[in-house]
Amino acid sequence: DLFQAQCRTQPAPVWARLGYAFDGPEIWRRLRRVVRRSDPARPISVYVHVPFCERRCGFCDCHSQPSGRRADEKHAAFVVRLLRELEAWVRLAPLGERPVTTIHFGGGTPGCLGPDLLSALVDGLKRSLHCTSRTEWAIESTSSLLTPEHLDLLHLLGFTRLHVGVQTLKEPLRREIGRHQNAATVLDRISRALALGFITSVDLVYGLPTQVAADLANSIHSLVGIGIHGVSFYRFNVSPRNSRFLRRWPEFTQLPERDYLFFQIAEQHLRGHGYRKNHFAHFALPQDRNLYYTHDCRGEDLLGLGPTADGVFSSLHYRHSGLRRVFPASDREDVVFEGGVFEPEAEKRSHRAVASLMGGRIGREELERIDCEQILKEWTDRAFLEPAPDEIEIYQLTANGSWFVDHMIGQLRAQQSQIGR
Repeated sequence: DLFQAQCRTQPAPVWARLGYAFDGPEIWRRLRRVVRRSDPARPISVYVHVPFCERRCGFCDCHSQPSGRRADEKHAAFVVRLLRELEAWVRLAPLGERPVTTIHFGGGTPGCLGPDLLSALVDGLKRSLHCTSRTEWAIESTSSLLTPEHLDLLHLLGFTRLHVGVQTLKEPLRREIGRHQNAATVLDRISRALALGFITSVDLVYGLPTQVAADLANSIHSLVGIGIHGVSFYRFNVSPRNSRFLRRWPEFTQLPERDYLFFQIAEQHLRGHGYRKNHFAHFALPQDRNLYYTHDCRGEDLLGLGPTADGVFSSLHYRHSGLRRVFPASDREDVVFEGGVFEPEAEKRSHRAVASLMGGRIGREELERIDCEQILKEWTDRAFLEPAPDEIEIYQLTANGSWFVDHMIGQLRAQQSQIGR
């Protein structure tokens, strides 16, 4: 049975599941054709990946690296490189005409570029893309960067949404994972951002060494108490990128059943305080629309910029090469891709339903349209879905559904493949 706690898997992008059909130069040729045929009135979302951090936290599994020596020089070269890539994209009319829903800076820690370079990057995006008064500017950060001066800079540049990597408020676990500010300072800085009007959400990690359920519950309670707008939950991911960190706990074993319980506890706490999912692992109040992570629910293309960034135009998915590959090629190529692939025809039939599931809710009509009424019955019987409050024929993911969402998506795709034969 796939639906056992230890069988949980994360949804993977098309290129990761199927491999690349095209290498870097070929995917760029194909992207140019697809983008030039796009509708100039159709909105897009934009993701900007800044891979640098002041230091690398031991537990982290992200594609990031510490700035290290000659940080200013590295950062400046990176911004020049990224703006060159942006220019190459904008030469593909009508991309620069398409209205932008959100520009989301992720990483890494984008703010570590410093005021001048961050400003130059924002100005370049504003000049090149069709940003409007309704475009949401969002940035990922750490609490250590959220000084009054930095918040003033973000406000001046037009940012309205912050996503802060808190991970845990439990001491001494914070210090053990590389977070050096104490919990009281973290809460004070986030409170200041909230008071200034920023829509603010946080990351919390569950399943860390020495972590117990009460630690997670207390972190949630403290963040809800200051009025946080959203919380994303990430399971601690064991990989070669954090193997050195785990040497400190040689007896640590990842227990899926325990992590499953953590997620159940988190969901019950947040739902009890009025938070609802707008992504399978993100709980939000109405103010936090989580626009980058929900671009597919709105049917928007995603322009991904920067090393290891993913993007999609129409059904053509692409991924950038990593930082080491990008910089040696910077004098020869404006854009450097690892590869890309078209979404298969069979998956296109279930695409809308899959996007809805990833967004935390789905309508009966969407499933009936692709002949999946029986799957809906199975999911409600297993308590993966439940009726959404005050909405007719709309279902929302439960904690069980969020845990097994990748298997649910797999069921949809398999059923549509059978229909297409």
